[in-house]
Amino acid sequence: MDKLHDGTEPHREAVPGDMLAALIRWYVGKGSETDEKIGVMLVHRAKMFERWLACDCLGSYRPPPLLSPAYLSDAETFYLRRLTGEGRPEHLTDCPFYRDQAEFERQQRKLDAKPLAPVDGYFAALKPLGEHLAQQPISDAADNRVRGPSTPRLARLLWQLIDAAETNVIGAIGHRRRPSIRYEYERLRDAARDLWIAPEIPLAAHFYTHPDDFRTQKIYARLRKAAKAWPVNHEPQAFLAAFAPSVTRREIILPEADPIIIASDIVKPAAKKVERGPYLVLVAIGEHAQARGYAPVRAYAQPVQDGRHFSPIHSNAERALQELLMRLQWLLNDKGISTRIKKPVFDLDTELGPCRPDFIVDVLDRRTQRRRLLNLELLGYDAETYCRSKEVTLPRLRLRAPVVEIEVAELADEAALTDRLMLALTGV
Repeated sequence: MDKLHDGTEPHREAVPGDMLAALIRWYVGKGSETDEKIGVMLVHRAKMFERWLACDCLGSYRPPPLLSPAYLSDAETFYLRRLTGEGRPEHLTDCPFYRDQAEFERQQRKLDAKPLAPVDGYFAALKPLGEHLAQQPISDAADNRVRGPSTPRLARLLWQLIDAAETNVIGAIGHRRRPSIRYEYERLRDAARDLWIAPEIPLAAHFYTHPDDFRTQKIYARLRKAAKAWPVNHEPQAFLAAFAPSVTRREIILPEADPIIIASDIVKPAAKKVERGPYLVLVAIGEHAQARGYAPVRAYAQPVQDGRHFSPIHSNAERALQELLMRLQWLLNDKGISTRIKKPVFDLDTELGPCRPDFIVDVLDRRTQRRRLLNLELLGYDAETYCRSKEVTLPRLRLRAPVVEIEVAELADEAALTDRLMLALTGV
């Protein structure tokens, strides 16, 4: 049914009985491989044409319970999301799409989440249609589909590229090139040479950093030609990395060019953490049904420090702190102390479990050749889950290096924070 209507009989488009039966069998966990493919095709089509699936368990002339087709990128799976809440019709208890709400505690899963690591396998964001459809859990005990924190695959791919290119590292003065957007793009292209989209398909062959390649449809032409010999069971795809001062729901706003329109909503961190750009956006380009060919299918917008430093940041406070650290590099350099700043994008191992500091500063006193590592950790958010996570994280961080704890409120008094950081970094 179209999202603009109430789903009563005149506004429904019937799903063929055999397709519906296949979808139900797969949804309840009793489907065959053929059922899965049929179900995925139905869910994918509904998503592409922005439609809901209306359940008929209440009859033809009552507003129906609704199911929203969705693609969970971090799990690489299509699934049906029940639309529930105040005022929405509920499924009958004997309906195959009826489930009680999961009782698992979301906050506990945050602490028990597996380590954030690079993507296993190939540098690919798109999978062949028909790969996966999320099944309904076989029992209520296994039902944990209350959406907890998750990291989109495209985000992890971008972080993997950033980590390989070391754009998340601000090198020591005297040991780095002059910062520029051209140099940051160059580092990304160099890193792409060591990553693979599919067997015998290097990322560098289909990785672009200039909007002109998109506007002239060079990307499409090369991908269309390469698709003829693309490895079986791998989806032809290309990637565009673009610096953007801002993004909207589906538009990448470029500095000196027309916006790039994405076929689905652009994913980015929560606005309450990062209120503004700029962003480094990774766009996945592949086949799209409505475009009748290739199109920008998905995009992840990662906030970065600025146009000359593609170092990722995850909050306004991180951007302000990293800006201050870069200024301190010059003051410390005049005192004979070199500093290298790294923003880790993946978890680090310790005996107590994984951790990820906000910043790691490598300090070298050139006068004595003494080298030290410091972890810098921003504190100051009052949320209970945040405090609990820090209680877990800080002991782990201390196993790797001393921790300098910085309250977010300290950023308001830059002079006082500068003095404190100078003392910490000089080791006085």
